[in-house]
Order: sequence, then C-alpha cells, then structure tokens
Amino acid sequence: LYAWAVRRVNDCLPLVEPPQRAYAVRDLGVVMVANGQWEQAETCLNRASQSLAALGYGYHALECLTELYSGQMNQGVFSRLLPAIRETEWQARRQNQPTVLRWTLVMKLQALVRMDAAGLDEAQSCLNEIHAIPVYRTPVEVLSVCGLESVLAAARDDLQQVLDKAKQVLEAAHRLGRGRYYVLFTLQWTIDAV
Repeated sequence: LYAWAVRRVNDCLPLVEPPQRAYAVRDLGVVMVANGQWEQAETCLNRASQSLAALGYGYHALECLTELYSGQMNQGVFSRLLPAIRETEWQARRQNQPTVLRWTLVMKLQALVRMDAAGLDEAQSCLNEIHAIPVYRTPVEVLSVCGLESVLAAARDDLQQVLDKAKQVLEAAHRLGRGRYYVLFTLQWTIDAV
C-alpha cells in the first residue's frame, strides 16, 4: 500500500503548489499511522511538518507532529516521545496555538501516566491545564481525557471517580461507533484503573 500510495502521490505532486504538496504528504502519513506503518508515517509526517513550517503554516506543521506522536504512542515509545512532546508544547505556546497545545498536553499526560514519570501533582496540573484551554473538544479528545482522568483517580484511590469515569468512557465510546482503534486505548486505561 505504502509504495503504491507514495508513487501515486509523487506522480501528482509536481502538478500542485508547495502547500498542497505538504498537505498530501501529511495525509499520506496519517494513513500510514492508521495502517501501523510507523517508519513510513514518521518519514511523511516529519517531511510535511518541515515543509509546512518553512511555508509559514505553523499550526499545520505542529499538527503533523501531533499525528506523528499519536503513532509513536501506539508503539509505546514513551521515553523517546516525552522530550519531543515537551518541545511541541513549547512551540504551541510560543505560536499561541491553543488547539495544538491541548492535544499536545493530552499526549504529554498519556506519556507521563504510561511511564509513571510524573508525580500525581504534575499529572493533575497537566490535566487542569487541558481543561482550562477554551477550544472545541473533539469526541476523541473527550474520550482520551476521560480515560486519563480514570487513571489519575485510581492513583488517588478514588474508586467512585474511577467508576464514574469508566461509565463516561463507555458512553463516549458507544457514541463514536465501531472500528475506531483509538477507543481501545482509552478503554484499556479505564480497565487498568478499575
């Protein structure tokens, strides 16, 4: 699939302007993440991010990095991932990109929780900051944050909060429908917490 898609995209790239080329490469990277083709996804998303940044599309360049991080999360490479997430968090703050900042903070919280790298205070602080950023929350983000809240509640030995969050995760997962691979990760966090 990758070789065919790359050939097809490369055949068409000379026909379009640089921003559209970068977006095409980004979209190809997203497809590779969804298909578990991690190395190809990383190549595409890094290339797209660099191109978009050079063209002045800061938001989209950072968005490519968050897509890359989601693939790395799926691989479980948290220790390698956390420094990159912190760098993107800093860039999102510097560029005043609240949507990217929220996603980056969600990924940071996931990495901290999975690595047991944060004390409860640092993780809770990250969660509070996520909630404080007033931007649209996608259903996937709501699901992820609920799952992470259940893990933090378990760390505080708050069983009622764990059960409440588990119920919210199951309701949100049901609304998202079948075939969503990222739902499984959130359900796993909640099951771990319970």
